[in-house]
Amino acid sequence: MQRVLKKINEQRSKWIQAINHCSADNFVDVISDDAVWLPPRNEAINGKENIRTWLEKPFAELIYNYSVSDVSIRIAGDWAIEQAKFTSQVSTKTGEELSPHKGLYTLLWKKSKAGVWLIERYIDHSAEFIKVDQESAT
Repeated sequence: MQRVLKKINEQRSKWIQAINHCSADNFVDVISDDAVWLPPRNEAINGKENIRTWLEKPFAELIYNYSVSDVSIRIAGDWAIEQAKFTSQVSTKTGEELSPHKGLYTLLWKKSKAGVWLIERYIDHSAEFIKVDQESAT
């Protein structure tokens, strides 16, 4: 169990680093090919490539300082459910501070055939969200 938690924690760290470095490529390295992203007040985004495309605009325009706390994980075989609080201090690339994006999320992790834990589903339960106009990536 501790070994699994360590692997998931490592993957979460990579995910957070990808957000904080605004790297869509590194972000999708920790999600499955058929991942589904459920952001607040937006349609579901299906698939790794659509998620990458969806992230390109905010990652090009915004700077994130993303962190998580109060992480809770339940493991069942090759699946794990993670719930946590998050805060993302957000500013534009021109330096304008925006309201923080904060709330709760749920991640569904799945162990791949190669033994790597990947995010299969993400649900953002937050009430606050930085809205960036984008064309639909779905």
